Amino acid sequence: MAPDTHVEQEYKFEARPGAPLPDLRPLVGGTFRHPRQLLRTAYFDSVDGRLWSRGLTLRHRTSQDEPGGRWTLKTPAAPDDSLVRTELSWPGRRDEVPADVPRILHAVLRREPLRQLVELETVRERLSLRDDHDATVAELDDDLV
Repeated sequence: MAPDTHVEQEYKFEARPGAPLPDLRPLVGGTFRHPRQLLRTAYFDSVDGRLWSRGLTLRHRTSQDEPGGRWTLKTPAAPDDSLVRTELSWPGRRDEVPADVPRILHAVLRREPLRQLVELETVRERLSLRDDHDATVAELDDDLV
């Protein structure tokens, strides 16, 4: 199965837990608050961190929206304050790495196997920022990991 592909531009900010989000409504046409999500994310790499050292991230994530899970491979970020990455993603269970992944990562991993290195639980609150035509132009995620 061919992966879904899209380019993501991301900015990350830190705030103290419980800090209120600023009122962004005057800046956009409207906002939409999504239901709170519980995300379970497992990150995979070789034991010696070959993916991480090259700016690659491979994860499997489950949520209420995708209880079966989704694999995501993120490519290296641009060398500035934003993270502009191409994401490849496949639906699938954690115990079934998509067949494309080992082929794509072969030059980096060589003979090293992928291993789950860490698992995180995140509570996510998402706010969609919309233009005057009600199209989403950005999303603001407030994550508690």
